[in-house]
Amino acid sequence: DMFMALWGAIISLVLMSHLHDKFLRKINRE
Repeated sequence: DMFMALWGAIISLVLMSHLHDKFLRKINRE
């Protein structure tokens, strides 16, 4: 289903950017 694939891509993209932001903050703190 195209719609579900699109949602999966959006969710994974948001999660990755969120994790990346957390990771960068952790590095900057040290």
